[in-house]
Amino acid sequence: RDGSAVKKEQLSTAQGSVHRKTTKGWKLKVKWRDGSSEWIALSDLKESYPVQVADYAEANDIAEEPAFVWWVPYVLRKREFICSSVKARMKHKNIKYGVRVPATLKEAYELDRQN
Repeated sequence: RDGSAVKKEQLSTAQGSVHRKTTKGWKLKVKWRDGSSEWIALSDLKESYPVQVADYAEANDIAEEPAFVWWVPYVLRKREFICSSVKARMKHKNIKYGVRVPATLKEAYELDRQN
């Protein structure tokens, strides 16, 4: 979190107030599979990896921060639906027009051998 992030003290405590929907000022350090790491804005990570970021926020006790409190509970409630929809999308990418499309060269050779 940098200096421009909204703090808990800046939020209204009035009854009936709504959470401020902002991720301003938050960056998370991501370590990639190749070993490199970089700081990425929370808004980008939230769109690309919502379940993983929500789990991280819960595990590190930052889910109550203003940048997380308005979306993390929703994502954690809908986790199973989000994961199953992603799996369903991935499952259908290997069939086009009723014909199985290989994902790798090895799979292409295997399909050729079968046909």
